[in-house]
Amino acid sequence: MAGKDGYISVEGDIGVGKTTFIQYICRANGWKEVPEPVDGNPYLESFYADPKAFAYVMQDWMQSIRGGTMFHASRSRGMHVMDRSMIGDWAFAYANWKCGNMTDAEWESYQVKHRRYIRQTPPPCTVICIDADVPTLLARIKRRGRVCEQGITAEYLTLLKEGLQLSIAMYTKIHNIPVHIVKNNIDGNPSCPGSLSASFDEEDSNFEEICGRIRAMHMERVNA
Repeated sequence: MAGKDGYISVEGDIGVGKTTFIQYICRANGWKEVPEPVDGNPYLESFYADPKAFAYVMQDWMQSIRGGTMFHASRSRGMHVMDRSMIGDWAFAYANWKCGNMTDAEWESYQVKHRRYIRQTPPPCTVICIDADVPTLLARIKRRGRVCEQGITAEYLTLLKEGLQLSIAMYTKIHNIPVHIVKNNIDGNPSCPGSLSASFDEEDSNFEEICGRIRAMHMERVNA
């Protein structure tokens, strides 16, 4: 039997502030955090070292792992908040295909599996998309100092943003779920259906206002 509350997916680019947001919103509401499977990813370091050799196998692994995580979150009691879902995974695969790290054949194979996964896996009840401009993202990536991320380019981040917009549009068309946009120190926001626009800053945030608005919208949907 599925859990009453379901789960929320938080999407966004590298360095956008998802982890900070998820930790806050879970602490404020007593919800359960579902971190991204980075530590257990056997391909991540190899991908950053040689993306053309490892992009496809890593993205294929990610979507298979993510499917299980999404299914578990949908069946568990209490609200869970996931750091990315298959929505974000598709955006990463798209970016790697567009910049030449995946061949056309690999991209087609990935999409065949992805289309099957997104129809068979319980969707989130709400999607929160956090957005920031590329110069801000690059500055944050540099500041947090993860060695494997220092080669990330503006082009790659731009493709991720483009892929995320396409993926959200595709996913919400299939599942008809609300998307809330949270702008983290940026000008403008992506074009997503049913969006909520708010702003926060990591050092001096108005997280409480954002949290309350998202909580109210989510409970309205759960109780509908």
